[in-house]
Amino acid sequence: MVQQRRRGNELKEAIYISAIELLESEGYKAITFQNIAKKAQTSRSVLYRSWSSPFIILYEAVRWKTFQDGNGSVGNASFDTGSLRGDLLALCQHWVRNSLAFSSEFLKGFLTEIIENPEFTYLSEKVTVSNLLVIEKIIERASIRGEIKHEVSNMVKLLPFEILRYHLVFMKDAVDDPFIKQLVDHVLLPAMTNGNKVER
Repeated sequence: MVQQRRRGNELKEAIYISAIELLESEGYKAITFQNIAKKAQTSRSVLYRSWSSPFIILYEAVRWKTFQDGNGSVGNASFDTGSLRGDLLALCQHWVRNSLAFSSEFLKGFLTEIIENPEFTYLSEKVTVSNLLVIEKIIERASIRGEIKHEVSNMVKLLPFEILRYHLVFMKDAVDDPFIKQLVDHVLLPAMTNGNKVER
């Protein structure tokens, strides 16, 4: 029976929860307007009025759950530990923790939608802008401390996100603390400091 009383945030949260539960129990292919509406006990017309695709519902649901869990997005965290190495470790650990809150199904689905549907390109651009903002804060602090003494390209700035995403989605590696430390010490620090000695 379709539930009629819920409105506003209460209904939106029920829809988000339903999308997340479908993803976790049945996988990305189960994310359809019909399945979400049925699980949330609402009508498809309600979903059509607010969302252009079930993927957008899931995307918003994942962001909503991230904030509900107290993690927040990468762009809203400062990662200020007092050193470039510490900041990069904190950033990578935070990113992985948020990513592992869901199966690789979501990350794969996200990448597929971005590649196959030009209408969702703005989401990729939004994520890139957010990632650049937070890494630029880290680099700015490192420059003030004298740890970085040259301009860092956007390619290098985006390295932590690209490498972590690749290993989580395609390689299915154990992206644990030892992996992150190796990434920071052997890839990110050399790339960002251009071989300059960095105090640890």
